[in-house]
Amino acid sequence: DHRDLHSFPTRRSSDLVVSQVIDVTTGELNSRLTPGGGVNMEGTRIRIAGDNPANGIALVNQQTNVPVQIPMTSILLNDPSKVSFIVPADLPEGDYKLHLTTQFSTNSTFLKEPRTYVLEYVLTV
Repeated sequence: DHRDLHSFPTRRSSDLVVSQVIDVTTGELNSRLTPGGGVNMEGTRIRIAGDNPANGIALVNQQTNVPVQIPMTSILLNDPSKVSFIVPADLPEGDYKLHLTTQFSTNSTFLKEPRTYVLEYVLTV
């Protein structure tokens, strides 16, 4: 069973993945956001770090394409595998995609360019 190693995608150490988003108010997974409520995200290398102004969490409205930036003061936990934040209390109803942008890296230096991960699930308010 000889396999060609080049046919398998390799994960780079800089890969950034949000594996799940939990709405703390309802306990729902990858589906809902409650204005004024908390959200727990789990993933790989998701700590928000670096000095690029693009870094952070944005909720992009799927109807209007308008991003709502989550202020850094609303981010309660910012670890490599877990990030928690408060959903803005005035977030309009609609469907959103979560974008997480960071320069976090596993070594002591930040990535030169920020990377963005877009959660594949639509989150409804």
